[in-house]
Amino acid sequence: METHALNSSTFKERVSVDLLKAEQLKVPGAVALIRIDNFLEQESLFEGNPFPKVLSSVSDLIAKDITPLAIFGRLEEKVFGVYFFNSSAKDIFIWAEKLRVKNCKAADCS
Repeated sequence: METHALNSSTFKERVSVDLLKAEQLKVPGAVALIRIDNFLEQESLFEGNPFPKVLSSVSDLIAKDITPLAIFGRLEEKVFGVYFFNSSAKDIFIWAEKLRVKNCKAADCS
């Protein structure tokens, strides 16, 4: 609920259905896996546990950047998956790089 993403089993079911559709229509599809990096998990340095805020921010960044044809799910605690129907792996690689850059700007990465 905290990420508004599909859970792992539902994500996999929906991707399976879309893979069948893509095969029938002979269109490409691509999956992007997004992992939240390990960060300093010292509650004493922050106002409580920072993970829920980080999780919410990353989820919001992904959700705002996908099309209605994409399927967005949370596969593990720190791993999200996005399946893009009718998109090439090259296009999704570029999308993922843009997302990474946006995330770095939001987090003030060096």
